[in-house]
Amino acid sequence: MKLFDTRTLNQSERFKRALLLVLPISIIIGVFYSIIKGMLFSMEISIVFILIGYFVASVVLKIGRGAQLRFRYLALICYILVIVIGDVVIPTLTQGSDFFINIRWYIASLLSGFNGLISLLFRVLGGVIAYNQAI
Repeated sequence: MKLFDTRTLNQSERFKRALLLVLPISIIIGVFYSIIKGMLFSMEISIVFILIGYFVASVVLKIGRGAQLRFRYLALICYILVIVIGDVVIPTLTQGSDFFINIRWYIASLLSGFNGLISLLFRVLGGVIAYNQAI
């Protein structure tokens, strides 16, 4: 299995390997984030977004070991996937509500008030960390 022999893979093969392994890991992280958020009674601890960004970047770095810009993009996309799954998809499935209504409510809550803007800032900071730490 050449896919798992990391010593002989070139950049393109390492990116494919990272893509195949990091996307499912990101989905699992998003589900765990939603479960933990539900256990905290929907209370948000903003430092979690920085930790999620760092964790996603370290997974991309460990699995992909790439030095190209596409590994950074992969880390950023996976970070966004984790946040969308944890904040929108899982609550939509558990509440049985409409996905697009939850998206609109989620965006409105991030753009309204001081607390929403601070929360948005921490989400962006987690994305910046995921992008910068991926290579």
